[in-house]
Amino acid sequence: MEEQKPKSSGSKISNVEWGLVIGAVVVVDAVQFFLDAFAIGILANRFIDIVVGMALAFYFWARGVKMNAKKVLSLIASFVGEEIPVLDTLPLWTLDVILIMAWDKAEGKIEKAMPILNKTLGKAEGIAGRIEGMGNKQIAPSTINQNDESRTPRTNQYQNSMNNVLDLQNRIPQTRPLKTRMETDGNDTSGGLTLYHGGLPEDASIEDVDLERLGTQQNKKGNTYGGFYLTDDSSRHWSEGYARERGASLHSFDIHPQARILDTGERNTDRLSAEERQATAQTHDLIKGRDTLGRTQYTLLNKSAVTNMKSVPPSAFSKIEREVQPVLTSSTTPHHQELVQDVRQSKLDWIQSEAFAQRLQTWGATIEDVEKIRDQLAQNAMDGNAYILSPDKFKQTINILQKTTGEKNIKEASAFHDSDNHSIFLQERIISPRPPLPGQTTPQTPTPQVDATELNHEYGHLVAGDIWKGPLFRNWKPRFKAGTPDSTYVGLIHETDTRIRSMFRDVREFFDPTSDKFDLKHLMIVKKLRGQGQVSKDTKDLLEHYDDDFLIELANTMPAI
Repeated sequence: MEEQKPKSSGSKISNVEWGLVIGAVVVVDAVQFFLDAFAIGILANRFIDIVVGMALAFYFWARGVKMNAKKVLSLIASFVGEEIPVLDTLPLWTLDVILIMAWDKAEGKIEKAMPILNKTLGKAEGIAGRIEGMGNKQIAPSTINQNDESRTPRTNQYQNSMNNVLDLQNRIPQTRPLKTRMETDGNDTSGGLTLYHGGLPEDASIEDVDLERLGTQQNKKGNTYGGFYLTDDSSRHWSEGYARERGASLHSFDIHPQARILDTGERNTDRLSAEERQATAQTHDLIKGRDTLGRTQYTLLNKSAVTNMKSVPPSAFSKIEREVQPVLTSSTTPHHQELVQDVRQSKLDWIQSEAFAQRLQTWGATIEDVEKIRDQLAQNAMDGNAYILSPDKFKQTINILQKTTGEKNIKEASAFHDSDNHSIFLQERIISPRPPLPGQTTPQTPTPQVDATELNHEYGHLVAGDIWKGPLFRNWKPRFKAGTPDSTYVGLIHETDTRIRSMFRDVREFFDPTSDKFDLKHLMIVKKLRGQGQVSKDTKDLLEHYDDDFLIELANTMPAI
């Protein structure tokens, strides 16, 4: 596609159009100069000045000229000058338009230069910062590929690039220190481990692995954030779930014992460019770090580090859906399905709101972090299943989950969520039949109901997933009241977050989190409703565990998923 040429200024006005505007005001000044020779000019020119001043102001606004203070003052000065005898014979309107055009063009050139400068600085950060960290040390080549002479040209090319960047760094005024995502105090580690990837066809081999993956959805606006990611045992179920959602397979990758792994600790490695990956591949075979949601992930740099790759059967977690399916069949009534869809849509609307983005940013999230988290949470919301079961089916489901997973701590509560299978399970509550109405001989039919607060609570857990393990929330330090009943549970960040959302539901007639700031007035309403028995247990838990000031702070900063 042919690249579009940038416009000649920061506004929508072309050079030709500027010429026409200047020509028009030259005519106006000439007419006014002529009228000044006659008595009628005293009145006529005052009227012309008002019309011209208003017309120019509206025209500049409509054509995208940024009317900052100096441009507004320029217009006002020209208007005032036109009202002063003798001075009004000067071509003030012409001079004013020429001055505003010069300012507008200068601003346009600066705006066009900034993306180029930012891109240049970004590359300098990404590469030169890594050189700073290396110092003068000579880094040994990868022990897997120490005899691979094909790397020599790439190494020379890389060194030349480094020299160019360092030269550029010396010439650019340093307003802030240059750093890089790969700048780390971590240590090199060895291989000898098994990693997992979900999403390849079952018969895929190492030759089918694309280390760059430049066609993925991550590479928007010319970015090269591809990369081939792997998980370890702690996050294997995410790779497995990803493969299952896409009808693909899970593969294991055995890593050579002598493979060199760059361990970046808690650093986010989701946003490594192709240049950064290729540069690191000169000295390492994998990069270990975290994704935006805090899960451990490895980036494979050299295929030669893989000694064996094979398709693996699904784990016990993947068997749950198949085992429990007979129990779940036709278990949700149309009314319940509509309720579940409403809850799902409310979660999607909230995570796409500006208020949600602002809450993440109070925790230090960048714009890219916000978009990454939004995409993941939206995917969790769409993939989630909600099963609303009768008491008998609910008990059967718990028994199957205990048997399949070996998990002994699944309590016979009225609701719980299973993140590994993107599912929540709720027990339908049967309201006892009332006595017969007057004129009837049989009692009314029992009414099945669903606790909407429980549904929102558990679906919130499902949508949030592993967001809480990410670097954004690692400094979670709740402040409790003295003698709180269960701070070790309610004080968990994900439990507090869902309870904040429940509190918003309890006061939804008085508070809108998308536009309102939660303050003492809203907290007093919450306490009044609690005294009337009109709040959920979640809200009661918050009032029991947190003092007023900290609860107000949480209400304005928690993601409230």
